[in-house]
Amino acid sequence: MKITKIWAIRCASCIVMRAIFSDIEKEYNIADITNYDFDNDKEKFESLDIWNTLPVIIVYDDNNNELTRIVWEVSKKELKKIFEELN
Repeated sequence: MKITKIWAIRCASCIVMRAIFSDIEKEYNIADITNYDFDNDKEKFESLDIWNTLPVIIVYDDNNNELTRIVWEVSKKELKKIFEELN
């Protein structure tokens, strides 16, 4: 499983989700994570069809097929449910 996260320093929802996702990373032992800053890295994620609603967490399988896309805030419970379904 591979993860791409798009955040912004100015985004309150991003700050909330960083803390929640940090716990999920540890719990599910996710090591392949790419982080992009929305304001500074746009050219790197331009092809991912990202709008202005942040944060965005994209989960890929090992063949780089997108499995799911999480946009904006979700609870830790909801996030755990998503990752349970993907495992």
